[in-house]
Amino acid sequence: MNQLKVLVCDDIPDRGKDTVDKIKKAKDRLGNAEFGIRIERLFEETLLKELEALFLHVAEHLPASDDGQSYSVPPHGLSEFDCDIAIIDNNLAALDIKGIRLTAEAVAGFVRAFTNARYIVSLNKNPEVDFDLRYLVGDYRTQADLALNADHLSNPALWTGNPRDTEDGFLPWYWPVLGNVSEKRRKQVEFVRTHLQSPICETLDFPRRAVEYLSRHAVGALTPEASTDDDGIWDPTPLSTVTFMDFFLHSCRSLPVYADRENLAHQASDASEVSREVVARIVAAEIDKWFRRDVVGPQDVLVDLPHLLMRMPFLLGDKVADVDRWHDSMMTEKPPFGLDQEIYDKHVGKARFSHDRLLKSPCFWWPKLKENETLNDLFFGSNGNWPDVVFCEDVSQFRNFSPRSEDTKPMEFAAEFEGSWSRRYASLLPYKKYSPKSRFAQ
Repeated sequence: MNQLKVLVCDDIPDRGKDTVDKIKKAKDRLGNAEFGIRIERLFEETLLKELEALFLHVAEHLPASDDGQSYSVPPHGLSEFDCDIAIIDNNLAALDIKGIRLTAEAVAGFVRAFTNARYIVSLNKNPEVDFDLRYLVGDYRTQADLALNADHLSNPALWTGNPRDTEDGFLPWYWPVLGNVSEKRRKQVEFVRTHLQSPICETLDFPRRAVEYLSRHAVGALTPEASTDDDGIWDPTPLSTVTFMDFFLHSCRSLPVYADRENLAHQASDASEVSREVVARIVAAEIDKWFRRDVVGPQDVLVDLPHLLMRMPFLLGDKVADVDRWHDSMMTEKPPFGLDQEIYDKHVGKARFSHDRLLKSPCFWWPKLKENETLNDLFFGSNGNWPDVVFCEDVSQFRNFSPRSEDTKPMEFAAEFEGSWSRRYASLLPYKKYSPKSRFAQ
């Protein structure tokens, strides 16, 4: 069994111990999961010591001024941040570091770049928010890979991705599966490291039509110099030519100082393996966030199974009337993912996105499916005998849109996506905080 090393970091021991207890609660309920959890602690003075050592390490190798020269930057080998998942409480103000109120958000980028922590969780950044109604990634402003509240860690479904593992039903579809994020991140870093100078869209096999479906925000998030127009109007950089290294230079989430990124990029291009590793770690994490926020989130470029079924229920074939089959399709790990075998082989499977290391679940190129004449004929030729259900993003389940009780009817909300599919649904669980409430449809 694979053992995940989970590192809990907190400046207040009692609060840190409470976080550990919540993880243990989930651990005790994992049952037949294919992984275990080994919890390590960095509390109070030991956390202070490690952060100070990390900051000194960074200062030794990054220039203090924009015209300085950085040196080859190996990961901080003595650091205790050698783990699969680092969970850092956001409020670190009790640490005895003079002149600054330290937060997880302030250190996450350095931990990502200069330690061996694979995945970083910022804890309790927004304790008044359980479910994000804006961009469906959680807190999109976090410098960590994910922002959670401590109570979420006791939910075994956060670790397994299986809705059946929840006690109260809460499982946002946008949550990653913590049980496999470390291995996925390892594969992401390895992939990016070998393709730093390669164009992003070409390397990830983006069809031309899919590139055209990217929103303005998605294009601008790769680099502010890019355009989808390869004819060079106003002399932009064609999106098709933007490389992973270009993305690194313009992405400031992890390393906010441009001179630092420029120096590291120069060293990585000069075959410095340690600098190349640092760049790859940063790019892998930030490309992962870009995919979740701008490629998969809007469901305009890539569409995943539950949202595909909402648009093309007939893909389930003669099983379409059985809601349990809709649920089963999301939990099936191998093709055809519960869909009709013949339709999948001839049409849907050919549109599947092949780079699973960037995804939580199988996804398909929506432009290819949308423009498939056979699928359109099947849609209009079907008898429409399918359940009146909608996919609820907060529970990762399909719910009846016309229940007997009005109190249990899913609520529609408008996410802040540029695109055609911003309208989504939530089941509105009691005792969970949804924000901002202005996104709910009136």
